[in-house]
Amino acid sequence: MREKVTTIPQDPTLFKGTLRFNIDPFNQISDEKVDALLEKAGLTELLKYESGTYLRDMMIEESGNNLSAGEKQLICICRAVLRKAKVVVFDEATANIDVLTEHKIL
Repeated sequence: MREKVTTIPQDPTLFKGTLRFNIDPFNQISDEKVDALLEKAGLTELLKYESGTYLRDMMIEESGNNLSAGEKQLICICRAVLRKAKVVVFDEATANIDVLTEHKIL
């Protein structure tokens, strides 16, 4: 049952580690799918990372302190998409983000 339901909270939860770990903690999805999803979500444009490295390898600080609220929400949405959950519960997921990021989500 837990695999079929996911929540995108108003205050997103991120962990210290790579961006990939934060969206696919069990390493069940191919790198190509992760990269494609990050690009579709617009995160390649939003997040600054070193040229020649993969965005999925970007380090996230504890609680995502190096990200904006909108970036954190987009990462949580990517996590939900990759899980292919049947039920996604949005707990005011766009309440703390800017208008531009909200349009990307919608």
